[in-house]
Amino acid sequence: MRIIGLLTVAALFGLFAVGPVAAQDRGLAQRTALAERVIRLSAGPNFTKVMEAMIADQLAKADTEGQGAEEAAWLRSNAPRMLTAMVDDMMADMVPHYASTFTVEELEAQIAFYDSPVGRQVATKTLQLSAVMNEITIEHLTAFTEDLMTKYCAQFDC
Repeated sequence: MRIIGLLTVAALFGLFAVGPVAAQDRGLAQRTALAERVIRLSAGPNFTKVMEAMIADQLAKADTEGQGAEEAAWLRSNAPRMLTAMVDDMMADMVPHYASTFTVEELEAQIAFYDSPVGRQVATKTLQLSAVMNEITIEHLTAFTEDLMTKYCAQFDC
């Protein structure tokens, strides 16, 4: 009799526990769907065009640095598609982070903003600025690493 009572209590506890878990799952599913939309919108309506322009700019620099015509043609043919695929994968990897960081209300507010004409302009400009920011970050990280290693090796005889 006692075992039946314990099993009944355990079963009831399980039923009550399922409610909050299911609600969390529904909330997560909703936030995930909204996060996907935010990321898609915030990438900007001209995402592919902006990425291709950035690559073309980099390839033009490579052309002036003496890269062979065959190599430059190969890069022009392959780099945009490969970069777009990489960024698509990165954006997909960001979805769970957006879904766990932002509330439904915050995600909906971002969607409303990025779905507006000004939001689309901001998204495009943000993409352009992020490329500049990446270049600046690489420059500063390279300088920092070189300085750190120079001082480290002077101290510890590398």
